[in-house]
Amino acid sequence: MALRARLRDQLRRLLGRPAPPPSPPATPARSAAPAAVPPAPPAARPAAPSAPPPTSAAPPAQSPAPSPVAPAARAQPSEAELEAKAAKHLEKTRRGLLQHVSEAGGQLSLGDLHSYSERRFFIGHKKFSDLMESMVEAGQLRYDAAAGIATLEPAGQAYLSGDKA
Repeated sequence: MALRARLRDQLRRLLGRPAPPPSPPATPARSAAPAAVPPAPPAARPAAPSAPPPTSAAPPAQSPAPSPVAPAARAQPSEAELEAKAAKHLEKTRRGLLQHVSEAGGQLSLGDLHSYSERRFFIGHKKFSDLMESMVEAGQLRYDAAAGIATLEPAGQAYLSGDKA
């Protein structure tokens, strides 16, 4: 039995869950002439490790379930809080993308910028497109569609320095 299966079954026993019935072992293909192997003499057999015998007793007592937390303590964030959190993340992403273009010498290909936004800020395709459009509209980046290059503009440099133009 593989280590993973043994650990899984042991964890199920500890949690008091029934283990699934064992599957029958695969039978190896028999050769035409089976080799006769004499059994090893009793003195040459290695001693089996002593393991506690399996018990057919009841499963161990389960610990009491944790008490549920009051619904008021686990209140869902409001729509306004979620929107504020998303806006804060987009501003952090905007600053990070502008900083990345700045560190790359002021110009970066759109593909590199897109992969950076996915890796670093988990911004997917649609949000990245929306963010790029807003940065181009604000004059922070200039995008040359023919070359596929985004160039940092003075307004973007001012945004990085804290002026938020």
